[in-house]
Amino acid sequence: DRPCEVVGVVGNVRHRSIDAAPEPEVFRPLLQECFSSLTIVVRTTGATDAATSIRREVAWVDRQWPVYNSRHLGDLVNASMAPRRFALLLLELFAGLALLMAYVGIQGVLACVVSERGREIAIRFAVGAQRRAVVQMVLGQTFQAVIAGGLLGLVGSIAVGRLFRGQLYAIAPHDPATMGAVALLLFAVSMVACWIPLRRATAIQPFEALRNE
Repeated sequence: DRPCEVVGVVGNVRHRSIDAAPEPEVFRPLLQECFSSLTIVVRTTGATDAATSIRREVAWVDRQWPVYNSRHLGDLVNASMAPRRFALLLLELFAGLALLMAYVGIQGVLACVVSERGREIAIRFAVGAQRRAVVQMVLGQTFQAVIAGGLLGLVGSIAVGRLFRGQLYAIAPHDPATMGAVALLLFAVSMVACWIPLRRATAIQPFEALRNE
């Protein structure tokens, strides 16, 4: 082996994929190696077609040198990320469907609770209960269900989080910020789902409800 002089050190480079671990690599001058092909990376500014300019310059040096497969770096990155983005898109769709089902389920359960306890709520109003107390009663049941479901979801996410490690980049499967954001989103959806049943509960007229009973 011929001795080589180190003239600089560059940062880690990921060639195969964005999540592949960087491998040891050495850059050597073109005149010291014999390559069957050569990749040229050009940085440009503006909207100029760099590929056309490169072909023109190479042809000016030697028209027998082929220039092919000219692609933008952004296109290469998008192509390498396409399978992962598709998988994540499917996960997002399923997550959105699950969130919608949670909304419908919470609203349906609370509507059923208000309907079944209409007589009790009417009696509470008749004996002088404040509407705030009824709201607190309904919200208390909602919070219990949401907290129980949130804890089960947290345990489930921790259990299956490792299965999706390969689909994540620059983030841990059990990222506290992400889990906190999901918990806040679930809480907000629960509050929105409570709106219609709460309005129905506070709109009960004691005498009409008791007369219907």
